[in-house]
Amino acid sequence: MFAGYRRGPLDRWAAAFAQVFDRAVRRGEMSPDAATSVAAEAGPGVVIQRWLISGEPIDSHLVTAVVDEVMLPLLQRPRTPTA
Repeated sequence: MFAGYRRGPLDRWAAAFAQVFDRAVRRGEMSPDAATSVAAEAGPGVVIQRWLISGEPIDSHLVTAVVDEVMLPLLQRPRTPTA
């Protein structure tokens, strides 16, 4: 039952998030460890819950809120203070 889900939407979302995380790591915005952390699963988890369980729409407002309110605070590298 879940095999089709894992091969379909879940694989596509995992690939998309992996690309985003890879770019953020290359820009120095997050550490490589953060990209594979439980915190990295938080954003996709919200999107998947919305889509799979509640059936509520996934739109640009949700994605922006998930990125700004969940993912960035959890995953961004702490900024070093400048003297």
